[in-house]
Parts: sequence; structure tokens; C-alpha cells
Amino acid sequence: MYRRQIVITHYRKKCIGCGVCASIAPHTWEMDDEDGKANLFEGIPNREVVNARITADVLKDNTEAADQCPEGIIQISQ
Repeated sequence: MYRRQIVITHYRKKCIGCGVCASIAPHTWEMDDEDGKANLFEGIPNREVVNARITADVLKDNTEAADQCPEGIIQISQ
């Protein structure tokens, strides 16, 4: 059975810490107590971005989080 790979890319350095992603998709995001920016659970830093794989069951919430991000710094690729 083929499982499509879904990846979230977060441009964390540009994060303003508004918390929209964490409020919409708390199973994938949390706010960092130290710098106030969003952290992507199980995110892997890669130069200027943080990447994480997600499953299809959380795709809808994360798509909404990406759409609602005021800075447009969350991308989802399938």
C-alpha cells in the first residue's frame, strides 16, 4: 500500500509568535517558552527551515494553520 508523504516546512526565523498554528493544530505545534516562536513537533532543522513529516489525519488542521499564518511561513507539500 502506497502512503503519500506529507511534509511541513516552517520558516521559523520569520515567525512572529502569534500562536495561530498552535491554536489550530496543537497536535503538531507548540509555542516556545524561551523565544515565543512556534515549534514544530518532531521538526528537523535544515538551514533556514524546520521540516517535519505529518500523517493524513492531521493534514486538514495543518493546512488551515498554514492558510491562517499571517506571515505565510508554513508550507505543506505532498
